[in-house]
Amino acid sequence: RDKARLWLLRARIYPAILWPMESADAGHADRDFSQRMLFLHADFRWTEHDMHRVAEQVAASLDAQGGNRVGLLER
Repeated sequence: RDKARLWLLRARIYPAILWPMESADAGHADRDFSQRMLFLHADFRWTEHDMHRVAEQVAASLDAQGGNRVGLLER
């Protein structure tokens, strides 16, 4: 998540990390999910071009890290 976030920031795409869970009170599954999740704030101002650009950068980030991008750029 953190490497993908840095990649996107370099591409001028600003993902958020919502609800970080580092407390021992949070369950393992919750902490694990929290450490893998990024949020992209998309709304009506995004054009189709914007969405494709973001998807391409997410895919490039995954490729650079050896991640799985199955279905990411499907239309």
